[in-house]
Amino acid sequence: PAAAPLQAEQQAPAAPEIKAPEAPAVPTAGAKLVIPGKGEMALQTLPKTLGREDFVKFLSPDEVKFISRQEHIKISFTDSKYYIQDDKSANGTKLNGDEIKGMGQKELKSDDKITLSDVLTVTFQRIN
Repeated sequence: PAAAPLQAEQQAPAAPEIKAPEAPAVPTAGAKLVIPGKGEMALQTLPKTLGREDFVKFLSPDEVKFISRQEHIKISFTDSKYYIQDDKSANGTKLNGDEIKGMGQKELKSDDKITLSDVLTVTFQRIN
């Protein structure tokens, strides 16, 4: 008589499945946000979503409440270029004085001015 087929439990264990991340974080020490007179924020792993918690130490409670809680801006790095995007903020973001909310990714260049909710202006700087 023919041998019964092996059950899945009896087969040799398969190698663990390795899934590639959807959007791999890119380690970088190549950029930072400079908050005039208050310090700077290194952009060490991109993409990075920034919200109220990220800016609380740079603003008064009366100012920081205008920054969106979880996702005010997103900074990313693709093809050797940095980008900023604001899709979800309540009070908008300006890049060099121009509103960018809902306008997709905008390229960032060294010394660009980013204004969050008209309460905080930071300067983007490439380090290398």
